[in-house]
Amino acid sequence: MRFRAPKPGRTGPRGASPPEWFLYERPGKERWVPIRRRTGLDETRALSGLAGLDAVEWAGLHDAYGPATEVPTLLLAVAVGDEETRSPAWWNLWGRVLHQGSVYEATLPTIEPLVALATWGEYPDRPEALAMLCEAARSDDVRVWRYDGRGEIVHDETRQRWLRGALRAAVRDRTAELLGTWREEPDRVRRAQLWMLSSLPASVGAYRELVDSVLPAEHREAWRALLVDEDLDEDGSDRIWALEAWVNEPT
Repeated sequence: MRFRAPKPGRTGPRGASPPEWFLYERPGKERWVPIRRRTGLDETRALSGLAGLDAVEWAGLHDAYGPATEVPTLLLAVAVGDEETRSPAWWNLWGRVLHQGSVYEATLPTIEPLVALATWGEYPDRPEALAMLCEAARSDDVRVWRYDGRGEIVHDETRQRWLRGALRAAVRDRTAELLGTWREEPDRVRRAQLWMLSSLPASVGAYRELVDSVLPAEHREAWRALLVDEDLDEDGSDRIWALEAWVNEPT
């Protein structure tokens, strides 16, 4: 697969350019990260999940920071990388396409590769991919933006409304693939599947056995609050945090 040419000033150390490197953008910790393949990687399988990225005109889509030309390199890094590659790549990817809970034009073409990662049995970060799909489906803060001629941000409200429905439908339409294997999955994946289901209330009935089998009694009140998207007081917010902490507990 092909990736974009590097932007001026964005080449890596010693002139290397993406997709061999990406810039880790965490404030105060910026550094160039080489994309190192993990041991035992089935690269054919990994790249098959990214096959559609070549058809996306990333420069014409915006993420949280501007044209989304970094996004395909980050998807490559999380798909093929070792742990030291994937961790900063996930950080960047969240920051660009799900920035503080907001979603963007560039979020939509990440859905298919995220589904491929979430359903790949040997992929080490399946819960991370499921979590990103969950938040893409859940978010109501949709931002389609550009700078106008005066350098001010303007939003396309019509496209924002369309994108909100398109994101939810893109995840909902893959529910059977994402959740249908729950009985055979390890505990950490089942908890992530349960969390993803919370973003799709209309699908809960079809997966009631997943809920009943996996969700502990002490987290059921928080689960119900997520489904109805109710306004929460401090205690309710604490219960949601406790549920999310349980979902993310290491096994």
